Amino acid sequence: MEQIEEYCRTQNIENSIEEAFKCACKRDRLDIAKLILEYAEENDIEIDINAKSNSVIEDAFANKYLDIVELLLEYAKKNNFKIDLNKEGEYEFGFACHSGNLKIAKLLLKHDKEYKLDDCSFVHLENEVHILENDVRFPKDKPAAKVLLEYAEINNLEIDAHHGGDCAFRYACEAGQQNIIGLLMFLFNTKRDKFYFYKNRQYYIVTQEELLFQSHYLLSYESAIVRTKFDDFQVYHEEDDYLDDCIEAYKLHLQQFRKKSALSFIYDE
Repeated sequence: MEQIEEYCRTQNIENSIEEAFKCACKRDRLDIAKLILEYAEENDIEIDINAKSNSVIEDAFANKYLDIVELLLEYAKKNNFKIDLNKEGEYEFGFACHSGNLKIAKLLLKHDKEYKLDDCSFVHLENEVHILENDVRFPKDKPAAKVLLEYAEINNLEIDAHHGGDCAFRYACEAGQQNIIGLLMFLFNTKRDKFYFYKNRQYYIVTQEELLFQSHYLLSYESAIVRTKFDDFQVYHEEDDYLDDCIEAYKLHLQQFRKKSALSFIYDE
């Protein structure tokens, strides 16, 4: 307790065990964080790591503190509650895409069907789900995204790569992360009625449905999003320098589906 009190004094924290824990996590003080959790357990104090006022899991991912992330997941498991990975405004995957630290990707499609990328192993989740793993490099060897996916697997959670109005794709485009963008387009451009296009840090999302933008982290970006309507579809974008290029690419995208449909008709005959 003396170490915790001394830490609180140095950080000007008064009478708040949760604030002390948050501060320790934010500064990557694993030793202090562990002491605080031990003290909380001994005194029947529950620290809500999901609380918006706490946001410790978000800080741990944003600051790339793997040991803290693992500590939080262990604490959640031990105390029988789940960390909300898709809580409004908290996009661990979006942050990783924006930073460009993606090196390994894991793609899950339709139950046990596997697609292998870069000889990486696959994590299996229940239900039909598309998941992109962002391999954020931490001081240790184990990537944070792997920890996140393992946690999701254990708890049968789904991570939505389209969460927040396709924020992961938009983040990656704004940051110009070519490897991430290419992977996301490979993952996303599989349907006739939705198409993703990128050129020179500009993104274009073609869809027949209205997109919902929920992120409060990039309000300045999202206030600049424009919706250009056409007869059968609409395009979401910020700039319009390559809107014509996007439309031409979308036409080619549609042609591929028409060819598949024609071949299917021939084989059915």
